Amino acid sequence: MEMLSRLKSDDSSRSADTQEDVASPALEFRASAWRPSPPERANFPEPLQDAGEGQVTHAKKVFADFQRQLQRSSELDQLLQSWFVVKQCRPFVVTGDGVRLAEDETGGSDVLQMLPADEFADRAAGTNHRSMFVGATPSDGAQRSITVANEAVVVSMLVENLHALGARRRAIGLFESYNRERTDWLKKRAALDDSPAFGDWKTAKGGKDQKKLETFMRATRLWLPARSAYLKSLSSTKRYRQVVEFAREDSRNLDVVCGSVANMASFLIGCRKHKDSALARLAIDTMPKRIPAMVLPLAFYELAFKSAMQKKNRDDDDLQNALWIARAMREDAGYVLHPNLWFTLFNTSLHLKREDCAIDVFCMYSNNFTSLHQDHFRRALRKACRLNHPDVALTMVRQWLVSIAGDFDTESRKKVVGFVLWEMLSSGHPISAITEMIAIIDSFQIEIEPVTLLRAVQSILNDTSSRLSPQEAVQDSLEFWKAHNSAVQNPLYPLHLLIQQCLEHDWLDECELIVTEMAQRRLPRVPCNGIVKVLAVNEERGRFEENMRMCDVLVTSLSRRGLKSLNQQFFERYLKALLCLGRFGEVRKQHARLNLGKRYPKSTPIAVALRDAKAHQK
Repeated sequence: MEMLSRLKSDDSSRSADTQEDVASPALEFRASAWRPSPPERANFPEPLQDAGEGQVTHAKKVFADFQRQLQRSSELDQLLQSWFVVKQCRPFVVTGDGVRLAEDETGGSDVLQMLPADEFADRAAGTNHRSMFVGATPSDGAQRSITVANEAVVVSMLVENLHALGARRRAIGLFESYNRERTDWLKKRAALDDSPAFGDWKTAKGGKDQKKLETFMRATRLWLPARSAYLKSLSSTKRYRQVVEFAREDSRNLDVVCGSVANMASFLIGCRKHKDSALARLAIDTMPKRIPAMVLPLAFYELAFKSAMQKKNRDDDDLQNALWIARAMREDAGYVLHPNLWFTLFNTSLHLKREDCAIDVFCMYSNNFTSLHQDHFRRALRKACRLNHPDVALTMVRQWLVSIAGDFDTESRKKVVGFVLWEMLSSGHPISAITEMIAIIDSFQIEIEPVTLLRAVQSILNDTSSRLSPQEAVQDSLEFWKAHNSAVQNPLYPLHLLIQQCLEHDWLDECELIVTEMAQRRLPRVPCNGIVKVLAVNEERGRFEENMRMCDVLVTSLSRRGLKSLNQQFFERYLKALLCLGRFGEVRKQHARLNLGKRYPKSTPIAVALRDAKAHQK
């Protein structure tokens, strides 16, 4: 982060720009003014085929003197004056003060001449000359040897020296003006793709033509120090878009980017600004290969990640790039993705309907959810539920419960699973997902909160009743909740809820089915209030036979403790049903067996029922 802050407050670049601004106005260069301006119908030298070893050695010395002269230029004006002379593509000589155009009487062996890079490449084709060669041009009918310099090499030296002098904008201008013309040369020499990817120049020709083009490309390519100086100039002037374009242009340029931390930082800032996740990913993959001993800073991974995830219209390619970067930062450097970035990646996976990616994102960091109340974990669960991705939500819950085994108390786990189940019920998830969630809760012996259990009972019963008859639906629900009793704090509660649901649907026969189930289970308690409501509805409709059957099965099957859960209203309606059916002896028998006189001495209905039964038996 300190390195990034230095990029943001580059005082040295500002001072350099100031120095550049006060340079001589006469030496201000427009973009086109950087290009060579050879004389019309110029007669450029050709390689001297029979040049002797002494001539070649002397030419190399002359060229080296020229190179040193440029490097010794400590003033911007002096360097620009030298370029003004050299770019005319006319013979020149190196002097103690700089360079000047050659006079006719100057000895030919000390004379140099720069050729436009395309002209130099054409003349040097088939040789190993890249920077210079010994040339000869007719002069008054006689040949005169001359040291011929390649424009690409001269421009490379100038860009490097301009950057060293702090003239960064001029270094950028010179580099880019040359590069634009080089692109035009290449396009004229081959059928090229207008938007090449990483230097993959494609030709319609092959064989010799392809090899010839590759030779031309090598001869006209600016040298590595120049490309590095250009990149540093872009970085110091915060031209991030151009940094990205430079890296995209050629794979060798990307290698330059990955050669230093400062270059890489500027490049990744550019990728983030221009949302080029593919290029950012490639750079993250390339830099460790270039510098194997280096561990990339966390900021690099995060910038590369943001180049994918801060894009407005993210697509599957951006998702895959972000996933790759997240894995790389964990596996290669041991970094953990920031929770905000993690949630963005998870959320994007869901919106792109890539459930497999969402699960991968969660599993990648599931062990980092050491706190139950981490907001991003709950947000991710809620998002998976509300966007109706049940497989994702179920996998997350299952994985989390396994990973935190023993780390949380029962109450904490109950809150999470209850929260997820509630969200699934509220978001209209398929019942198959709801039942699977309940099965997970049951397998971990976690109890569902009553309010959530109510909605679960309603949803499951409504779903089954839409496919089955009421009796089959109720029977199915009874079996389901019996099989998942570990998810229920009180096994009585689902039965109570089912009775309520049956009353709402007016399924009175199915209420009897539930009461019979209670009796068969010999529960220690029964939901007496719900049963009394059923008895009251049946009584209003004259269904005394059904009331008698339900009461009989309970009083004959329940344990002594279970019988104690039956209240006064239950027995009043029970005796009334017997009385209305003419079972007078049964009224007296049950009154005595259940000791109702002592149990409810103040109950008028029970006393009246017993009196009427005795009266009818006299």
